Amino acid sequence: MERAKVMWKQLTIPSYQLNENDKNPTLSGRMLSYPYPMQNHFAKECTEVTYRAVLLENEYIRLTVLPELGGRLYSAFDRRSGKEIFYKNAVIRPRLIGTRGAWFSGGVEYNFPISHSPTTSDEVSAQLHEYEDGSASVRLGSTELMTGMQWQVELILRPGAARIEQKITLYNPTPYENRFYFWTNAAVKYDKSMELIYPFDWCINYLTDHYLKWPEYAGLNCQNAREIVMPFETFGKLLKENYFGVYNHADDSGVIHYADRKRVKGAKFFIWGNSPYADAWNAALTEDGSQYIEIQSGPFETQAVYHFMKPHQRMGWREYWCPVFETQGFRCAEKEVAVNYDVAEGKLILKLMAFEALKDCRITVRMGGEAQVIPANLTPERPVEFR
Repeated sequence: MERAKVMWKQLTIPSYQLNENDKNPTLSGRMLSYPYPMQNHFAKECTEVTYRAVLLENEYIRLTVLPELGGRLYSAFDRRSGKEIFYKNAVIRPRLIGTRGAWFSGGVEYNFPISHSPTTSDEVSAQLHEYEDGSASVRLGSTELMTGMQWQVELILRPGAARIEQKITLYNPTPYENRFYFWTNAAVKYDKSMELIYPFDWCINYLTDHYLKWPEYAGLNCQNAREIVMPFETFGKLLKENYFGVYNHADDSGVIHYADRKRVKGAKFFIWGNSPYADAWNAALTEDGSQYIEIQSGPFETQAVYHFMKPHQRMGWREYWCPVFETQGFRCAEKEVAVNYDVAEGKLILKLMAFEALKDCRITVRMGGEAQVIPANLTPERPVEFR
């Protein structure tokens, strides 16, 4: 089994560079950024910009991280399927969306202590680590100037594991209680065949003030991305399982988020929709008009909920991103394996995608009152099918 590797590298990306920050921070209004200056100005022309990036890889996954741009996970490449796990924007094209103005789409963004955090377009600290068990990681983080609190995200790849491990640590070193939330914002490439797989019965969105029965809203089945015309976001109420995710049926691939739902209660998605308004935003954020969906996780149920971290309090948890392909979807998942099944002509078709080697398995299938035990050795190389 190969050791995971981590190293610094130079990466050139077409970018609309930020110009000089505004000298004075905003002191009122929605974009309250003090003591940070606003980042409202960027170049009108795209140029080739070379960034100092981190390359983290094992035999299955290759990650590219940009510490100079908030620690953004810019690329997560699945070496087995030859596909990007998340939406990779071909250009860094900021628009006035973030707390301080500049924000760009694509990859995975970490938000603390508010949404589109003040360091999303700033350089953050990055430390590379190699462990005795063959794992490797990059630790990203900073001291947030609004409150003096600290955040750290460690991205870990372990040998033989086809998943991204994400370890979050939050710390309040100050003598004051401070308000916060933390959300991981992952972009996935939009397709009209996209299925939003969120295991909850109730949800809430910004258009209503009460909980709704999932997945129906205003005559739409919100599990089907193609049916959502307008910009739309949904938060789940009481996740029933430890996973959620999306599956692109046209591309036969998807990604699963896994975490302890008692610790990570938040499960959200956002879509620009299918309209001229959405097309305008896609054109503004990209060079090719491509579209993405945001799938987000966090410790609180919605982004209207904040908690207070006590003086010198530390908190943390782990989350996992698991790429899946050639399974035609998934019905359930753990961090070790995803399962899909269907019945055709009275026969059960079972598909399993392992995220680590699972030897000497005994798969028990019950159908029509009868049980069958199937011996199997599962590996992360490819999914397996049983009939």
